[in-house]
Amino acid sequence: NGRDLLESICTEFELRVDSGASNTQLTRILHDFLLTRFAEDTPVVLVVDEAQTMPVDAFEQVRMIGNLEADDAKLVQVAILGQPELQHMFASPALCQLRQRVFRSFHLPAMTRQETGEYIRHRLSVAGATQLDIFDDQAVDRIYRHSVGIPRVTNALCDNCLLSGYSANEPK
Repeated sequence: NGRDLLESICTEFELRVDSGASNTQLTRILHDFLLTRFAEDTPVVLVVDEAQTMPVDAFEQVRMIGNLEADDAKLVQVAILGQPELQHMFASPALCQLRQRVFRSFHLPAMTRQETGEYIRHRLSVAGATQLDIFDDQAVDRIYRHSVGIPRVTNALCDNCLLSGYSANEPK
């Protein structure tokens, strides 16, 4: 809920809060923190991931946090991320006020077959793999067919393939 989210935000910013603090007290603590960062010219970004799982009152809390200002300057930038269900939530009348304050909105489409192959090689490279062709074209085709280009599903399939290959002591 909104209060839990506010408390979690304070915790993530490593702000000391009493367990019985009210919404008003939590908001004051967060506001003071943001004012300090503003005075230090340190930008603050709040990233809310998996937002499609949040109830409406939590979105209202995010809206209120986004309204915190000093000298007509926003104290925090908010990025709200989620699965496609988030688009449907934002279309609801209950989130009208938040939707009106959205500066940018992006929807990332599923990856193409080529992008899936490039994504797999990139992830292998970032993980420190010295051999980036672990998944041949046929494997990438199958991964793409089953993942339909969704990165999270692609990751899970590749992880399972690598684990199976390791268990079977397969070199590639």
